[in-house]
Amino acid sequence: MLACYHPLTDRILLGLILGLFLVLAVFAMGVARRRVGETRMSRFGPIPAAFVGVFAALVGVTLWLGSYSRSPLRFAAQPVLRGFVVQKGQGQALRVASGDGFSISHASLAFITPLIEPGAASCLWQSRAGAMVDLPDICDIVYAPPSADYDVLRVRVRSACGLPDSTALLRIVILP
Repeated sequence: MLACYHPLTDRILLGLILGLFLVLAVFAMGVARRRVGETRMSRFGPIPAAFVGVFAALVGVTLWLGSYSRSPLRFAAQPVLRGFVVQKGQGQALRVASGDGFSISHASLAFITPLIEPGAASCLWQSRAGAMVDLPDICDIVYAPPSADYDVLRVRVRSACGLPDSTALLRIVILP
């Protein structure tokens, strides 16, 4: 998959390449049939220049429209951060939207993974109550609750694809 392109771009490019091979195979069979009856053989069968030009233009337009950072389409304006997955101890993973929250006991840990699209990103975490996060500048963190009744985690996500930064909050209720 192309990292900084819309997922549909891969499928369109695959279809174009398969179409190219199909057209070239049909063209090669036609050239071979003509050569059987001819006494004079050319070195290469003539590939129509218009076909090559149209194919190159379709690939270029597909890459331009599918690019997250260069496309004029609206999907590039969507936020990079789509929410969070929170895993508390051995329990089930929760999907939490930005601005929502979860509860955690004071003595446990939570593994927080931001849902980031597309591709790679860098994150910067901050805790309002001074909680410990294992490494505040990576995206997947281990959260240890502070000595407080609640906390607000703030994360700033910088996309490697050149999209605008995203900022999100997680509200955490800390149980005794």
